Parts: sequence; C-alpha cells; structure tokens
Amino acid sequence: MSVTPPVPAGASPSARPKSWGRVAGQWVPVVLVAAGCVWVGRSVDLHELLRSLAAVNVWPLGLALLFAALGVVAHAAYWRVLVGGTAGVTLREMTVYSFASYATNAFLPMRAGEALRVWLLQRRHAVPLTLSGATIALEKIADVASLLLLVSPLPWLIPDLPPSVAQALRVLPCIVLAAVVAVVIASRHALRWKLLSGFHVVRRPSVIAAGFACILAAWLLDVSAILSVLAAVHVAPTLEKALVVILSVNIATAIPATPGQVGSHELGSTIALRLVGVSEAQAVPFALLYHATQLLPILVLGLSTARSLSREADPPGAAGANVA
Repeated sequence: MSVTPPVPAGASPSARPKSWGRVAGQWVPVVLVAAGCVWVGRSVDLHELLRSLAAVNVWPLGLALLFAALGVVAHAAYWRVLVGGTAGVTLREMTVYSFASYATNAFLPMRAGEALRVWLLQRRHAVPLTLSGATIALEKIADVASLLLLVSPLPWLIPDLPPSVAQALRVLPCIVLAAVVAVVIASRHALRWKLLSGFHVVRRPSVIAAGFACILAAWLLDVSAILSVLAAVHVAPTLEKALVVILSVNIATAIPATPGQVGSHELGSTIALRLVGVSEAQAVPFALLYHATQLLPILVLGLSTARSLSREADPPGAAGANVA
C-alpha cells in the first residue's frame, strides 16, 4: 500500500539522521497532550471517579454508540455522493471503506486511514487520486463550515462566553473563507492542471449541496451522541453544553498527536464542561465515556471490515463487486 523510497548506496534506513523539525513535529504535540492530562488528572479524586462511573445510566450510552456508527455512515454517504459520478461505488461499499479507514486512524498517527480509503477506491473502483484528494479537501472545508453553523448560536445561548470559545468563533469563519477562496481558484484551473482536476466536481452545485448535507447530518449525530452521554453521567443534557464540547474537542484534536486522539479528545471534553460549570467529578467520566462511544463502533466494525477486505484479492469490478 505504501512504497519505501530507495536508500542511497552505503546507507541504511536506520542510519539516516532525523531532522530536529521532524522530531519536534512528532513529539511536541504528544508531550503537550501528556502534560495536559497530568495537569487535569492531578486533581481528580479516583474514588469519586469510580463512584461516578458506577452510577452511569447505561441505555443513553447505547444511543451514543448508535449515533456514532450512523455518523460514520453519513461521512460514507458524503464520499458516495462526490465519487458516485465517476465510479460505481455503493453506499454499503463506501461504508465498509470508511469504517476500515477510521479504524486505521485509531491505531496509526497522522490520520493514516485516509490513505487506506484512497487506496481502496483507486484499486477497487479506479477512482482517480486527484478526485479523492479533492474530496478530502472539500470534506475538511464542509467539516469546519458545518461546525461553524452548529456553534453559531453559542453567543446567544451563553452570554458570558469564555474568551477562548469566543476567539474560536472569530477564527473559524476566516478559515472557512480562505478555504472556499482556495477551492474556487482550484476549480477554475481544474481543466488546465492535472493535479487540480479533481476539483471539477465543484462545478456541480447539486453534488456539493448533497455532500454538505451529509456532513451536516454527521455533526448533528455527534451532537446527539454528546447529549446522550451527558444524560448517562447525570448532567443536564443542554444544547449549549453539547456545542461547547463539540467545538472544544475538535479544536483539541485538530492536530493529530496520538493514535485515536487518546488524551487530546478527553482534554477537550473535560475543559469544555469545566468552562460551563460542570464539576470535575462529572466532566471526567463524561470525557472518558464520550470518547469510548466514539471509538468502540469504529474499532469493532472497522477492524472486522478491514479483515474481510484483506482477504479479497480482486477488486469488485473484476470479481462481481462483493464486499463482506
């Protein structure tokens, strides 16, 4: 799936010196996450934490698991919409690829699962790499735009909004605007430069609108999962709490630091709930359970689908399009 670059004669891969910039880029985020976890964890009462976990209401967690799984399906539907005009990929197949991709992300750093999904689409359905690249770029823009749309009511829901949240709400529109301008420029040169040819999909407004609707649905499912976990840990499941959590978590995990975003995800949740007045005894259990409900469907379904995909030698176009 990946190709190792050739090693110069007389040199071994282990003998290659790593640049300080590369080492810092790999380890500084990890160190920061670890330091943040220590800072939060030093004041956690272990006995109180165990009591809170023992008192959890189970059935809302089941709902959160369902919402998390449906969120992956919504993202798969986005991919199905954008590449459907080029390749005959069914929603079922795209869902299998998406679960396998997210499961890979949970184990490997830097969201390596994205490469797996691109490779599967290229190998099994001949989807051009340029189209997959454009689909990823547009997905990130739709993610930020949808998040901005969801959290826009926060200044009205929480008049005394924490400064860090208010700052994020000012920065997000700038990011979306800059990204949209870049995409418009790329679409205008799609026919001239092969590298940008995938952005020709931007010229199909109905496809872009349908794809955005899928991404927005995924975010709404995520908000529903947060509300469910809040109910499970006996915190009043209000919209403002859910929106602060979803904003904080996505800021905390914007830069991949650890496999599965372990640590940074929990930090984002805990800090968000503390900002809106939730006690630490409830915020920490929420953070642990929320992340667990996000990871569990991905790991269970993703690893099983990845295993079934690894057993299939031929792409479905050549062997009848069966995906286990």
